[in-house]
Amino acid sequence: YNDDCYRKTEEVNATLDDKDRYDHVDVWPRSPSPSCYYFWYRCYQMRKTSPTPLKSKRFTQPYAYEYQATPFLQFFSLRFAGNFLRGESMSVYGFLAIRDDVDYLRDYVFSRSQEDAHVIRPVSSDLPLISPVRGISSSAPVIFEYSIKFVNNDKDSDDEDGEIIDGCFRYVPWNPYHNHKVKPRIYGPLGPVDMQFMYICTGVEGTIGVKVKCAAKGYSLKAVTAFTSRQRNAILLYDRPASSLVTSNNGSSAWVAVASSVVAVDLD
Repeated sequence: YNDDCYRKTEEVNATLDDKDRYDHVDVWPRSPSPSCYYFWYRCYQMRKTSPTPLKSKRFTQPYAYEYQATPFLQFFSLRFAGNFLRGESMSVYGFLAIRDDVDYLRDYVFSRSQEDAHVIRPVSSDLPLISPVRGISSSAPVIFEYSIKFVNNDKDSDDEDGEIIDGCFRYVPWNPYHNHKVKPRIYGPLGPVDMQFMYICTGVEGTIGVKVKCAAKGYSLKAVTAFTSRQRNAILLYDRPASSLVTSNNGSSAWVAVASSVVAVDLD
């Protein structure tokens, strides 16, 4: 499988500029058998599927003398680049989580239930990300774990939902002393899924909260995006219509906090 994926990725890279090339990763099964033979399954405690209980702002307590700088990962995007079945859309659900050396438990960056599946189309095939609950440490290699499926909407079929990608891979920074962007391409039965994230060698965990306090009648908030120095990619904090709309006595509208995100930024 990995040899075939490497060949496909190199064929695509031959047609692209250096800055647009995809990175190859070795994909492993999420539940190997027998699991005792696989060091990564044991070391990252992958039999535990609970999310990390740790929260953000651990380094900003009153008795912390300074921000603790450490290598971090900043995730940017997750996009389906394969073939659409039975029409021009698919309902997609599942998860993408990252296990780091802090506690080896899942820190989700994509999570959708089957009941809340996200509809993608050829013109809008990005999967909506969610904020990790804390900064993703990259002081040691990390594990990306994922299981993404599409809903079988054929009412006349007894087939189960189909697989888009399922597995895991380990990320080891190729240069631990310089920031660099990583673009893995993962192949599944319907084609590739592309990811983008940044390795930040000397980073700090930041938290961003966004609140629209007042808005004119009819105003609609669709997306909130953040930018930080040394990163060309935008960080999408919020990407759906605001649902917590409140109308005041004077006829104006107000929202409670619509976005609260954890991001990784350069120390300086």
